[in-house]
Amino acid sequence: MPSGSKSCSPGWSTDEDSPWYPTMRLIRQRAPREWDGRLAVVAASTEG
Repeated sequence: MPSGSKSCSPGWSTDEDSPWYPTMRLIRQRAPREWDGRLAVVAASTEG
C-alpha cells in the first residue's frame, strides 16, 4: 500500500513480513515514488 508518510503505521513492522499475513512478503518503497527498484524486487521474487 503506497503511503505519503515517511514512517510506517504502528500496526506494520519495517520488515518484509506481516504479523497478520505470515506468508505475505511486504515490499516497500525506500523513497517516495521509487517504484523501479521495488518492481525489480517483485519481478525477481516471482521468477523461478
